[in-house]
Amino acid sequence: MRSRVATEEYECCYGQLAYMNAMTKNKEWDPAIKPLAAVCPQEFCFNWRSPGSLVVLGLHEDVEAALSALVPVTEGHCGWTLGLCTRLDSKDNDRDYYEPHEPNLERAGLPWFYFIPSADTLVEEAKEAYSAEAEQLWGGEEHSGD
Repeated sequence: MRSRVATEEYECCYGQLAYMNAMTKNKEWDPAIKPLAAVCPQEFCFNWRSPGSLVVLGLHEDVEAALSALVPVTEGHCGWTLGLCTRLDSKDNDRDYYEPHEPNLERAGLPWFYFIPSADTLVEEAKEAYSAEAEQLWGGEEHSGD
């Protein structure tokens, strides 16, 4: 049986984005449904700052100085500081800063490549594994998720 793809289940982009936003809020990702490339994976991205966690901003002289500068995260947000990811603002940005947070993906039962839109964004060593595993899970080229 062929896997379902988010783009096949909904007729217009508003329906697709509403579905993916609902999945993000409800934390109910289905490995058989490839997410759209424009969706922010939030806690499944290494750059995401989750509420209740601690973060150190900037550079510090040593570990003690860094630890004394810890600040709590009150609202979830992207912690990437060198630009705004296209998954948050596709109009004014041209770079996807998504970096898989593999422990969170594993805990949720999602494959390492779940939020990666295509093999084109990967280093050469990972492209073959992505292509094989994505095809096994989602089928052929029609699994683009774009």
